[in-house]
Amino acid sequence: MGLSVTILTALGAMVLIFSLFLYGSTGEFDSRLLIFYLLLYCELLILIALSLFFSSFATPISSSIFTISIFFVGHILWSFNLFKHKIQDPLFKTVLYGIYYVLPNLEKFNLKNEVVNELPIPPVLVFSSLGYGIFYVLSILVLTILIFHKKEFK
Repeated sequence: MGLSVTILTALGAMVLIFSLFLYGSTGEFDSRLLIFYLLLYCELLILIALSLFFSSFATPISSSIFTISIFFVGHILWSFNLFKHKIQDPLFKTVLYGIYYVLPNLEKFNLKNEVVNELPIPPVLVFSSLGYGIFYVLSILVLTILIFHKKEFK
């Protein structure tokens, strides 16, 4: 909870500063920015949960590397979805399906194009992304708790 509040505070400060600059330069405020920042916060919560998960069994350096790697893979995971349909080998196809459904698809939270190009943001997209994020965070936190319960502290 402490990490999520810290990230929320930092993100809130950035939103406020950016909104003031935007309002100062354009004279208006775009409400789609709030949706963008809400989904960005959800993405950051997933990364926090993954960081806690990795730190429950790995060294601090390893958990940092794992979390950063998941961040990058999570943003290119959409290509796995395209790639898995072109594979003929059933075993490799099954492995790709597993990777696609286990790793977080962080592109679900990316609304940069919609905000910058002033495109409408479908509410279904926002709610499905939030639901996905909440489910993923809760799942990872449950796994983290299970690992901590099995760990013996000396």
